[in-house]
Amino acid sequence: MRAMISRRWMPAVALSVATVAMGGLPAAAGTFPEKPVTLIVPWPAGGGSDVTSRAVAKYAEGPLGRPIVVVNKPGGGGVVGTLEVERARPDGYTIMMCSSTTVNTQYMGNTNNDLKKITPVAFYGFDAGAISVRADSPWKTLKEFVDHAKANPGKIRNSNDPPGGFSHIGVASLEKAAGIKLTQVPYVGYAPSVAALLGGHVDSTTAPVPEVAKHQAEGKVRILGVMAEKRHFLAPNSPTLKEQGVDLSLGSWRAICAPAGTPPDALATLERAFLKGLEHPELKSFMEKGGWFLQPMNAKESTAFFEKEDQRLHAMLKELGLATK
Repeated sequence: MRAMISRRWMPAVALSVATVAMGGLPAAAGTFPEKPVTLIVPWPAGGGSDVTSRAVAKYAEGPLGRPIVVVNKPGGGGVVGTLEVERARPDGYTIMMCSSTTVNTQYMGNTNNDLKKITPVAFYGFDAGAISVRADSPWKTLKEFVDHAKANPGKIRNSNDPPGGFSHIGVASLEKAAGIKLTQVPYVGYAPSVAALLGGHVDSTTAPVPEVAKHQAEGKVRILGVMAEKRHFLAPNSPTLKEQGVDLSLGSWRAICAPAGTPPDALATLERAFLKGLEHPELKSFMEKGGWFLQPMNAKESTAFFEKEDQRLHAMLKELGLATK
């Protein structure tokens, strides 16, 4: 993580890391936190963002010494919940699960969310994307899917996030890489997207691997291609897109963030609690069983990663013709 750290985050992160280095002692009376912390998830219940956020919060509660209350605030492709946190009092008591969508949506449409208004606390993991169909679909391979899409532009309906979400970027990237045109059907969250596929309301979905692997194991879904450099351990028999001649590797990621301007001592306390929670063996086991890659990063590393992703994703959105600013 050698990317240059954004100046807009540097003071808070530097002080946060310094505070952590000096101590790690429990908070004294009258210091943060004195009450429960609210963790806003800008997506509906049931999807990977919700499930993993609740698990991460559960194991951070002990080190924090206070309950962490998870509240779902879906809407606008993640924008509704994000704006609520950006506008919240920066005291450490309102934080959020932020993701690649948090970066994407600031450049799309008329949304007002802005990366300058949040501060990374701790990064916790990635999800590899995938293109999947129902098991009774006539397409057994990615080639058959692509050939049909080329012969029938716009006839295949794909469930994905609203504009700015990972699976929306995923399907747009797949269209460009494979030279095809699908009809995008937006759903707010991965759980509804997958449910639409299972119910026959759409023909394919670009949800991440953990969202569809269980259904493939049950014989309900077929993963045609994984958007990663190597095969996913939950679906070892599903080839990557690159193995099949489509040069595309893409995934979503998740982290914990706080409003910009949150006091350094509160940021340091939150950072310490979440990093400690991410080390818990029960959480590691839970994430592995669910197919989520756990890759903890501290505030400084997370900030560098955000800065790099901000530049990369903005360039990708421009190339795909999806950026409005």
